[in-house]
Amino acid sequence: MSKKYTDEELDAMAIDGRLSPIAGTQRPRSDNSKALNDDELMNIFRGRPLAEQPQPAKEPLRILVTAPMKQWLKDSAKAEGLNASALVRMVMKAYLSERHPDIRPKMA
Repeated sequence: MSKKYTDEELDAMAIDGRLSPIAGTQRPRSDNSKALNDDELMNIFRGRPLAEQPQPAKEPLRILVTAPMKQWLKDSAKAEGLNASALVRMVMKAYLSERHPDIRPKMA
């Protein structure tokens, strides 16, 4: 049976760099990956594209892309530690906010 640690013990171990991944697990991000910002983290944790939306993202959107673009998306998402859907939502939000902020619909 493994030892039970308190939150304080785990915090100290993390700060000291004494925690390591469980054998057999994969690290989704490389050591040189750019740190995620708060908005990106919240998008991942909430499973929705915009923090002000009360429900998770559930409207499917089908797009056609070339095979190289699909691979680029998958590789980029992996490098960012995201799934492809989260990355597409993040990119769409940034693009639309920049280019078309005046036609943004009211969120329910």
